[in-house]
Formats: sequence, C-alpha cells, structure tokens
Amino acid sequence: RNQLRKAERGDLDVICQPLNAVDHKWFLDAEQKQQGARRYRSYPTQFLLAYAAANKGAAQVYSALKDGEPVAAMLMLRHGRLATYQAGVTTPAGRAHCAHNLLLWSMMCGVQKDGGTILDLGRTDLSDGLRRFKLGTGAVTEKLAGTYWMPFWAARRSRPAEAAKAIA
Repeated sequence: RNQLRKAERGDLDVICQPLNAVDHKWFLDAEQKQQGARRYRSYPTQFLLAYAAANKGAAQVYSALKDGEPVAAMLMLRHGRLATYQAGVTTPAGRAHCAHNLLLWSMMCGVQKDGGTILDLGRTDLSDGLRRFKLGTGAVTEKLAGTYWMPFWAARRSRPAEAAKAIA
C-alpha cells in the first residue's frame, strides 16, 4: 500500500485503451525484449493482436504516463466476467514512481466496475520480485495442472504400431 500511495501522490496519468499495433508498438516491442532478457515465453504479438481484433475491447492496455510519455504499461485480457493480467513492462522512471502498483490498482478497479469477478494475476514463478509484487496485492497462489495439447497425428505416432492400425 505504501508504494500505491506514493504512486497516487505522484504526477502519473493512467489511461486505458484497447490494444492496437500502432498505439502500443512501444509496449509490444518492450515486452518481446523483456521475454528475451528474462528468458520466459508468452503469447506472440500476433496472437495478442488477433485476440484484440476478434474480441473488441477485451484486450486493454493500462499505461502510466509521465509528462505525456509512457513509463509503464500492463496488458489485461478479458474473457467473460474474468480477466487476466497478461503482461507488464516498466522503465526506470516507472519503477521510481511505483507505476505498476498504480496500474494494477487501476486494472482491479476497472475489472470491478465492468462487473468482473476475478482478476487472474498469472504466473508467480518467473522471479522473486514478480512474486512479491503479485502477492503484495493480497492475491492467493494456486497450483494448477498444466494445459497440454497434442495434435491427433502426434498422438497416433506415439502409440505402438498395432494401436495405430486399430485406430485407422
């Protein structure tokens, strides 16, 4: 709460806009670069843009601006009454002004205002700092089973030849 109060007292402006390739190029590029630097993978940019195009208003970017320039941003994906914190990037100025605390609070308020019931903050195993940040909101961690996808042709190849013949 102290960091949120600091951010609220600061001179950051928060805006929320539907994700688009032109206005949010800086965010999408920064997130891709962050994935490489921190060695994790997330949805490709083209998938996120396709999601935004297919689900009008469901992919929203919350941006913190200082003197009109973005210093941090978070992407939220809506799906029914649920929402998912998908990605976040910040700059040294964003960190200095606790911008992510303000953005996450704004996102929580936005979800509630729109009738949402759950905001999934996503993975907490990527770094200790990210885990502290997410748990600092009062979030509860849950271990979930992984989601696995195996195309039909791969499933057939992994079975013994006799089983594959029986399926064919």
